Amino acid sequence: MREAAEAAPDSALVLVVNPDPSVARAIAADLRRALDRDVFACESVSAPQRALDMLTDLRERGGHVALMVADDECSSMSGTELAGRARELHPNMGAIALVPLGVAWSRWGAA
Repeated sequence: MREAAEAAPDSALVLVVNPDPSVARAIAADLRRALDRDVFACESVSAPQRALDMLTDLRERGGHVALMVADDECSSMSGTELAGRARELHPNMGAIALVPLGVAWSRWGAA
């Protein structure tokens, strides 16, 4: 798998962060199949700090991050906290937080 920091600066990174490496890889693989590989580089990591390190390196190289998909229940920081810190590096980055269904229902008042 190509490291995000090695992706060409003209390709936009889609980064998946999930504490379960197999889940992170599966989501990234699905996104790779769905997105244009000439436009997007899809990568996965299992640790929020690794994601921030990759995003910092990518910023220093002039790369672009299109989207981060992060599990909201990582052990070291939540996906929403990670997205906030990532947006300090890449302000135009989109973010999706993956939350357990019960949490989503209670947050939206549907439970």
